[in-house]
Amino acid sequence: MKILVLNGSPNKEGNTALAISSFLDGFVKDKDTIKRYELGSLKYTTCIGCNQCYKTGLCIFKDDLEPLYKDYDEADFTLVASPIYFFTVSAFLKSAIDRTQAFWASKYILKKPTIDRTKVRHGIFIATGGASKDENFPEALSPVLDMYFKSINTKLLEELIIYETDKKKLINRPDDLRMFFNKGEEYRTLIEKT
Repeated sequence: MKILVLNGSPNKEGNTALAISSFLDGFVKDKDTIKRYELGSLKYTTCIGCNQCYKTGLCIFKDDLEPLYKDYDEADFTLVASPIYFFTVSAFLKSAIDRTQAFWASKYILKKPTIDRTKVRHGIFIATGGASKDENFPEALSPVLDMYFKSINTKLLEELIIYETDKKKLINRPDDLRMFFNKGEEYRTLIEKT
């Protein structure tokens, strides 16, 4: 299985990274391949609304996100993760999400998809929130994720979110680490049965 991972956290060893690792420990099997993007370490620009993708189906920017278009297309499973900032994903991830406008334009404006629309893909979203759920409920999150996963032609299986990581880091929360691991196993089994 080809697995694509996008980490929207600038901290490569923080709560979000640990959640990703725990999930993958339960999900990944020996012959799988993993392509990982640490978005906080890459150099890329945001979508500027130039609408050039409406003419070509491709983004005009040739930067660190350019290979991601091919990786979205080839992935069987995509894990997207982010800390929750201001009720939604990090700016690193949101900028990458906005760049999938090129897929949308190729499908709906040009009617010539630049991503294989017949391929079955699955995905998961993982988030870590520093505040409590009451203070940090990600109101803007689900609509953004819905459009994003539709754009990359991937069935979003679940949004897995944990809270209060400012009070107690994930490394000190064995039940939550086990939950991510178990969800990895659960979704691997589910996908293999479909």
